[in-house]
Amino acid sequence: MKGRNHLSVLNNSFNKKLLFVLVDVTDSQNDKVATEWMQFMIPYGETELMLGFRIPAWSSAGQAQAVVNVLNRAPWSGGSPYSPEETIVFQIIGG
Repeated sequence: MKGRNHLSVLNNSFNKKLLFVLVDVTDSQNDKVATEWMQFMIPYGETELMLGFRIPAWSSAGQAQAVVNVLNRAPWSGGSPYSPEETIVFQIIGG
Protein backbone atom coordinates (compact mmCIF):
# COMPACT_ATOMS: atom_id res chain seq x y z
CA MET A 1 0.00 0.00 0.00
CA LYS A 2 1.12 3.53 -0.51
CA GLY A 3 0.02 6.46 1.66
CA ARG A 4 0.08 10.03 0.46
CA ASN A 5 -0.34 13.29 2.27
CA HIS A 6 0.17 16.93 1.48
CA LEU A 7 2.47 19.19 3.44
CA SER A 8 2.11 22.95 3.06
CA VAL A 9 5.35 24.90 3.57
CA LEU A 10 5.75 28.68 3.81
CA ASN A 11 9.17 30.12 2.98
CA ASN A 12 9.13 33.75 4.11
CA SER A 13 12.78 34.26 3.15
CA PHE A 14 13.45 35.85 -0.23
CA ASN A 15 15.95 33.04 -0.95
CA LYS A 16 15.34 29.44 -1.95
CA LYS A 17 15.61 27.02 0.97
CA LEU A 18 16.65 23.38 0.99
CA LEU A 19 14.34 21.35 3.23
CA PHE A 20 14.95 17.91 4.62
CA VAL A 21 11.65 16.18 5.47
CA LEU A 22 11.74 13.14 7.76
CA VAL A 23 8.60 10.97 8.19
CA ASP A 24 8.26 8.19 10.78
CA VAL A 25 5.14 6.02 10.46
CA THR A 26 3.72 3.75 13.17
CA ASP A 27 0.73 1.41 12.94
CA SER A 28 -2.11 0.87 15.44
CA GLN A 29 0.16 -1.33 17.61
CA ASN A 30 2.74 1.48 17.69
CA ASP A 31 5.14 -0.61 15.58
CA LYS A 32 7.34 1.44 13.28
CA VAL A 33 6.36 0.50 9.73
CA ALA A 34 8.20 3.14 7.71
CA THR A 35 10.85 5.82 7.90
CA GLU A 36 11.20 8.00 4.82
CA TRP A 37 13.20 11.12 4.11
CA MET A 38 13.03 13.52 1.21
CA GLN A 39 14.80 16.73 0.20
CA PHE A 40 13.06 19.64 -1.50
CA MET A 41 14.26 23.03 -2.79
CA ILE A 42 11.55 25.51 -1.81
CA PRO A 43 11.12 28.90 -3.51
CA TYR A 44 9.84 32.04 -1.77
CA GLY A 45 6.18 31.83 -0.79
CA GLU A 46 3.89 28.91 -0.06
CA THR A 47 4.58 25.50 -1.57
CA GLU A 48 2.53 22.32 -1.37
CA LEU A 49 4.58 19.12 -1.15
CA MET A 50 3.29 15.60 -1.74
CA LEU A 51 4.75 13.09 0.72
CA GLY A 52 4.63 9.38 -0.07
CA PHE A 53 5.45 6.34 2.02
CA ARG A 54 4.92 2.59 1.72
CA ILE A 55 2.81 0.76 4.29
CA PRO A 56 3.93 -2.89 4.55
CA ALA A 57 1.26 -5.63 4.23
CA TRP A 58 2.15 -6.90 7.73
CA SER A 59 1.13 -3.58 9.37
CA SER A 60 -1.70 -3.70 11.90
CA ALA A 61 -5.00 -2.22 10.70
CA GLY A 62 -6.50 0.69 12.62
CA GLN A 63 -5.42 4.18 13.64
CA ALA A 64 -1.85 4.93 12.61
CA GLN A 65 0.27 8.04 12.66
CA ALA A 66 3.00 9.74 10.69
CA VAL A 67 5.32 12.11 12.53
CA VAL A 68 6.78 14.74 10.18
CA ASN A 69 9.88 16.84 10.87
CA VAL A 70 11.12 19.61 8.57
CA LEU A 71 14.82 20.41 9.01
CA ASN A 72 17.48 22.51 7.32
CA ARG A 73 19.58 19.36 6.68
CA ALA A 74 19.67 15.70 7.67
CA PRO A 75 19.59 15.01 11.43
CA TRP A 76 22.77 12.92 11.13
CA SER A 77 24.45 16.02 9.64
CA GLY A 78 23.43 18.27 12.53
CA GLY A 79 20.13 19.44 11.02
CA SER A 80 17.99 21.89 12.96
CA PRO A 81 14.18 21.99 12.78
CA TYR A 82 12.46 24.82 10.92
CA SER A 83 9.29 24.21 12.95
CA PRO A 84 7.83 21.89 15.59
CA GLU A 85 7.12 18.35 14.40
CA GLU A 86 3.62 17.60 13.13
CA THR A 87 1.64 14.40 13.67
CA ILE A 88 -0.78 13.17 11.01
CA VAL A 89 -3.33 10.56 12.11
CA PHE A 90 -4.77 8.20 9.47
CA GLN A 91 -6.35 4.75 9.14
CA ILE A 92 -4.73 1.58 7.85
CA ILE A 93 -7.54 -0.50 6.37
CA GLY A 94 -7.01 -4.21 5.74
CA GLY A 95 -3.99 -5.71 4.11
